[in-house]
Amino acid sequence: MLKQLMKHRWICYVHGGLTLLLGLGLVGLRPMLEDRVLGTFIAVVLMLSTGFVLVAAGLLDVVIALDVTTHERRLRSTLMWWVPGIIGIAMGLAILLMPHVTMCQLAMLGAAHAMVMTAFALAMLTSLNRHFRQRNLLLVSSLLFVIFGVLLVTGALGTEAMATRAIGLYALYFGARLVFLGGQLTAESHFSGSRFLTQERNSC
Repeated sequence: MLKQLMKHRWICYVHGGLTLLLGLGLVGLRPMLEDRVLGTFIAVVLMLSTGFVLVAAGLLDVVIALDVTTHERRLRSTLMWWVPGIIGIAMGLAILLMPHVTMCQLAMLGAAHAMVMTAFALAMLTSLNRHFRQRNLLLVSSLLFVIFGVLLVTGALGTEAMATRAIGLYALYFGARLVFLGGQLTAESHFSGSRFLTQERNSC
């Protein structure tokens, strides 16, 4: 599982960049939701942006899932890409095709997403038994997913502005996490490559 992440680490940067932009938009435009004139327009723009980002991210996961499926025979490795991809596409299409969806409902979906990500993070722990630093980071990440899940539920039970802020903060965290993960995987890849070259030179 870790090898598949390292091979496709570029997707972390793409997902992370899209999600960070979405989070900045949600947090930055949230005060405008209270304006009677711009509120409806801004809400529609935010909904469409969220839907497109989710669909785009889901499609990228599905593309990688197809690649992994053709090279891997282990169900666990393929599900790591198929499940988030299908969930992302389904959530994105639901937002785009349901004009009456609200930010509060979207926050509740975000909370469900946070719980799914928590489950996936915990499932990956067994593949990091020899990587103690990454394992500890994943444990911290799981705890933060739970905290943001609670924040999203709180926002969903409040006002539209509260829900928008909760979604924006979650998007900022999720995007930053993906970019950080991409950096960690890149560093690990370079380290593994350098160690392999050193071994080759020593053997010669």
